[in-house]
Amino acid sequence: MRLPFCYPRYFLVAALLLGIVGILPVIIHLHFGIDPFLEDSDPKRDYLLNKDPGQSTDSTTLDLFGQDAGEELKGPEENVHQNSESRDTVNRVKDGQSDNDGNTGTHENNVTIATTEEMSELSDQGTLEEDTKRLYTLGGTKERIWEMEDQLIMAKAYLDFVPKANNTLLRQELKLRTRDIEKALGQANKSSDFSMSALQTIRAMEATLSKAHRAYPDCSERAYKIRSSLEKKEEELRTVQNELLYLVHVASTSLPKGIQCLSLRLTSEYFTSNPKDHKLLVDRHKVQKPYLHHYAVFSDNVLACAVVVNSTISSSQEPEKIVFHVVTDSLNFPAITMWFLLNPPTPATIDILVWDNYEQLAANFSPTEELVGIRDPAYTSTVNRLQFFLPNLFPFLHKILVLDHDVVVQRDLSWLWRIDMKGKVTCAVKMCNHQLEDLLDFTDPILSSSFDPKACVLAFGMNMFDLNEWRKQGLTASYGNWIQKGITRKFRTGEGWPLAQLVFYNDTAYLDGGWHLLGLGNDPNVRREEIKKAAVIHYSGTRKPWIDSAIREYKNYWDKYLNYNNPSLQKCHVHNN
Repeated sequence: MRLPFCYPRYFLVAALLLGIVGILPVIIHLHFGIDPFLEDSDPKRDYLLNKDPGQSTDSTTLDLFGQDAGEELKGPEENVHQNSESRDTVNRVKDGQSDNDGNTGTHENNVTIATTEEMSELSDQGTLEEDTKRLYTLGGTKERIWEMEDQLIMAKAYLDFVPKANNTLLRQELKLRTRDIEKALGQANKSSDFSMSALQTIRAMEATLSKAHRAYPDCSERAYKIRSSLEKKEEELRTVQNELLYLVHVASTSLPKGIQCLSLRLTSEYFTSNPKDHKLLVDRHKVQKPYLHHYAVFSDNVLACAVVVNSTISSSQEPEKIVFHVVTDSLNFPAITMWFLLNPPTPATIDILVWDNYEQLAANFSPTEELVGIRDPAYTSTVNRLQFFLPNLFPFLHKILVLDHDVVVQRDLSWLWRIDMKGKVTCAVKMCNHQLEDLLDFTDPILSSSFDPKACVLAFGMNMFDLNEWRKQGLTASYGNWIQKGITRKFRTGEGWPLAQLVFYNDTAYLDGGWHLLGLGNDPNVRREEIKKAAVIHYSGTRKPWIDSAIREYKNYWDKYLNYNNPSLQKCHVHNN
């Protein structure tokens, strides 16, 4: 009997269904890594399902991807499995990121497993979840780097403190943790991401430092050693600072080769010239007339004197009334005299004075006492200290305007001879951005009882002096008294003429700040408007306008009063750089 044609169809469908059912376990195993033929209680199945052994499948809904129904499909999350024997940390290593051993992962799915021995000490400090929370909530990479740097300092301090012969295990552990921290620091500085392994290194160092602290809780001995070492280093620092100050002074006072050549040439010409010509320079009749405008410059620099004289005469409305007194030493007297013989400052009068017998002026105290405690070599110059003996140097004068040799005069100064000084000895500009306590040590009871530490500092470099009032008040004797009391030992610095601040305290009439602008020798931020308005600009500081380290933005104010086409300058290759 012939079968109906439809029966073969049923056989084909049945065979197809059996094939699908047979291959389904293989697909599940390949895709999810789960063997469907494992028993429910099998530990392997429990591990793969991230479920504790013995946990009932009825009480827990299996969600292989850790997401709720309806959510978009996500990738598998990193998991940490923990049993009763140990806690192994699975740390997924991103592509190209280094692990604790310095090995670099080459694929996103590479993992590093920390052994039980490596994690035994860290297990007392918290769980990996706590590490993760700390990594993402306690600040960024910069804060963690600072923490590692602090730990590194402490570890090295303990290494220095722990005796080498004792506690060798602790020393070895400190060395190991120190190397780990240094390695983690290097990796953190190269990468913007802070890895979990670096955080584990921090926690390991915390445990080691805690152990070191328990082993050596009393740090008094170490503190004594550190204090002794600190005092020694501070003394070395003071020595280096003094050497630096001296070298800076040498650099600022050492003349360039061109100026040295000029001084030698002028000195040679002076001694080969006719001595009768030397007398033609000075008009003695004008020099001793007190009603003229007398200026004093204390200097050993030919070009500096030339610029001060030229700028003052060029800015004056009555240059014929000007009398310049240039005070120098015997070494530089021939060169300065010859310069003004070759370049007379007409219509003004100039008088070159040489004064080497300083001991005669300072008869009431030892000159060596004057220099005790002075670290600034500029103050030790005999030429500069002569300024405290103005009434002795110019007994025939009533008033005199003293200019430093590093100033440039831009406006007429004749008004200063007409001001009423109201019984004061000097007039000066106040600098309230500096106070007396910046220059002097007010722990001395003599200073604290006589002066206000918050008083403004006086600017020296352009000062009018009433010599009659000076003589009346005996300020030169006061200067000597301060020297005898050893007050120079209380100087914090030689800058700002601290002794002059004391001598002329409460004996100063104040000028408007536009008369005297300081700082062109050390401050590159002086505004152009202030420079143009100032009557006198002062290159106070170490960067003088005649040396190579001068601030170029200000040098042209000095250069314009010097004729670089002068034959004497040309022969010595003194150029406007």
